Amino acid sequence: MLTAQLAPDQILVALSLEFADHLRVPELEERVIEIEDSIRAQHSEITAVFVKPQTPKTFSEARRDRFGIEGDG
Repeated sequence: MLTAQLAPDQILVALSLEFADHLRVPELEERVIEIEDSIRAQHSEITAVFVKPQTPKTFSEARRDRFGIEGDG
């Protein structure tokens, strides 16, 4: 998760998330909308949410490259 303060009462959130491989685009879009709605319902100051879907392999590689974390831990 990355965040950026845009203004005193405006925050941008960017998420890289692992989704199940079997999800089709309409299902994936539905999940993303649910995530966005949930975040905004709890934090009205969040005005923009960006979600980057990733496969388990890509998620693991990005986590390893960014944080040096291997495997499921």
